[in-house]
Amino acid sequence: MKRLSLLISAMVFGFMVSTMYITSAKAANINVPADYSTIQEAIDAAVDGDVVIVDPGTYYENINFLGKGISVRSMDPDDPNLVAATIIDGNQIDSVVTFHCKEDSNSLLSGVTVRNGNTNEGGGGIRCYESSPTINNCIISINYSYRGGGYLLP
Repeated sequence: MKRLSLLISAMVFGFMVSTMYITSAKAANINVPADYSTIQEAIDAAVDGDVVIVDPGTYYENINFLGKGISVRSMDPDDPNLVAATIIDGNQIDSVVTFHCKEDSNSLLSGVTVRNGNTNEGGGGIRCYESSPTINNCIISINYSYRGGGYLLP
């Protein structure tokens, strides 16, 4: 009887540990600006599978996905009004969005406006180098570059 009790206790403990592991491995929603004041700070804190949700507003910054399989999106990528109101503005400094670390389709940019990028390297709005991210429902406008003002996919 004592062995049965120990076996049941071990099974319960194992179940609790595996449940804690599965729960902690769940993807997180990271909100900008509630959790982090910039999109890049949220990307820096994110891990694969996380979703960075950006409130409407203009964010003057340049972002880099850093090879992470994360989503960066507006509050509702299917709402054209929110897409137009959620702006990443590169302030004429380099590419606005960079995928440069072999990002794949698990790296998602969705439902934002990408504008005001400027670079001599290519891809004023979005630069993809050795990467194949998913980009959908975005407005890419008013970007300049030596080649590929809106985006560059070398």
